[in-house]
Amino acid sequence: MMARTWNLLDQSSYPLLLECQKRGIKLHLAAVFCAGLLWGQNFFMYRSEIPPELLEKVQRWKDLASSFSLSLPQV
Repeated sequence: MMARTWNLLDQSSYPLLLECQKRGIKLHLAAVFCAGLLWGQNFFMYRSEIPPELLEKVQRWKDLASSFSLSLPQV
C-alpha cells in the first residue's frame, strides 16, 4: 500500500511506481484525496494548514474538471 504520494497534487512516488512495475509488484493506492483536500474539505495531510501553492493547484484542477462538467472527485 502506498499513501498520499500519488494523486493530483503529489506525484513524488513515481520512481517507486516504476520500480514496482519493473519487479511486477502490485500496489494499492491509499489516501488519494489528500485527507479531504481533493474532496472539498479544508485539510491536507490531516492538517488544516494548507500551503498556498497547493490551494492554487486544487483550484486549477477544479477549473479543469468544471470545464468538462465534472466535479473534482470525479477526476
